[in-house]
Amino acid sequence: MAGCGPPAPPALDDAVPPDSTAAAGLDLVALRAWAFYAKLPPAVTALAAPLREASEMRLAWNGSTLLIVARGNFAQPPAGYTALAPGIAAAGASDRIAAAQAGLRTRHGSTLKPAVRAPLWAVIRGDGRLPLAGNLANAGTLLRIADLSTLSAQLRGAAIDLSLDAHCRTEENARRLEESLRAFATVGAIKIGFLRSVHIERAALTVHATASGRPEALSEFF
Repeated sequence: MAGCGPPAPPALDDAVPPDSTAAAGLDLVALRAWAFYAKLPPAVTALAAPLREASEMRLAWNGSTLLIVARGNFAQPPAGYTALAPGIAAAGASDRIAAAQAGLRTRHGSTLKPAVRAPLWAVIRGDGRLPLAGNLANAGTLLRIADLSTLSAQLRGAAIDLSLDAHCRTEENARRLEESLRAFATVGAIKIGFLRSVHIERAALTVHATASGRPEALSEFF
């Protein structure tokens, strides 16, 4: 009887094209319900605001173009979006939209997926060729030391809890990343008072870091 039921809906991760150098996920339901939603950086809220009927979103960057894929109870695709499957729409370059649709059909997209889900997460190969500027340019320097980095954020009352797992090619790179992260965390804590309760550790080729911060200070950092 179970085998005769409707097929499971495609995973939104399958819509992330294999050529992506960075992917991110947003749980829009959890994000909108958070008390500090309005204090998030405009770059985050601007993505979610036009998609009132969306429940989750994926962002896929390939070094030059951004693809946005959203799932929701859409009566019709949101303005500027193309329907990929029932309840799934995408915005971006036509070739990347086609790649996303193929991934949903075959259920085989990018390998850029987090091991643990969070309301906000990102998986990045190297620096992902991301166009980072300002304070985030320093983050790009850190990312280049690692081969693959997974970042996540848990939304907790008056705080946001951050986690980073970065896998490096060599132990020397892991050591350099650990030392750089400690310096970076110190600057963040002193300059804007964002980071607190920072914990950084290294095990062989992997560096793990956690921290909590004030949501209202995020806009200062970004």
